[in-house]
Amino acid sequence: MSRLDRILRRYKERTTCEPSEPVELKVMARIRARAATSPAALMAMPVFRPAAMAVAMLMGVMTVGLVPTATSSASPVSDLSVFAPDAPHLPSTWLGRTK
Repeated sequence: MSRLDRILRRYKERTTCEPSEPVELKVMARIRARAATSPAALMAMPVFRPAAMAVAMLMGVMTVGLVPTATSSASPVSDLSVFAPDAPHLPSTWLGRTK
């Protein structure tokens, strides 16, 4: 037996630190317990899923439904008009090559 093995065996005999279960399992249990109480985990529970889906759908409907009412009718120009062939700020217009 080498000198290092004797030293390690003596050290092991002196120490009484032998956990009953691995430290990693305790850490993972704490992480799971903390994650189980997070708001995202609570919303993902089967009890709250229909409510979360209803809220998401309501938000989508309100967002899509409010856009036409929020824009004024005085400006009939849509957001995609900058890509139209007769848009005033096209690079070809700046270079003077309009058709």
